[in-house]
Amino acid sequence: MLSLGVNVRFSGPLFDTRNVEAAIQAATKETLEYGKGIIKERTPVDTGLLKSQWFYRTAQKKIINTVYYSIFQEFGTRFMAPRAMARRSLPEIGQHYTNQLSEKLGQRLN
Repeated sequence: MLSLGVNVRFSGPLFDTRNVEAAIQAATKETLEYGKGIIKERTPVDTGLLKSQWFYRTAQKKIINTVYYSIFQEFGTRFMAPRAMARRSLPEIGQHYTNQLSEKLGQRLN
């Protein structure tokens, strides 16, 4: 058996990891901001506390609400139906991320 080693070097903006990483970071931050807005829009209001406490952490790639009753609003209880403001928003947020990533990559590769 004959084995040959071949070295192939790719170059150009697509293969520059800094371009790809920067595009991913930009798309992630934009999508987290967008997602926070969509979820906030769908959050029911009584006092406004729950709606005002949505925030995101870019490093963790999470949209968070620390109000103790947010879980009851999202998933419901035996006394109330779920509002599902975050779960209902996931398909839309995912599509937005796909669009943003494509756009940001396109900007960096041109």
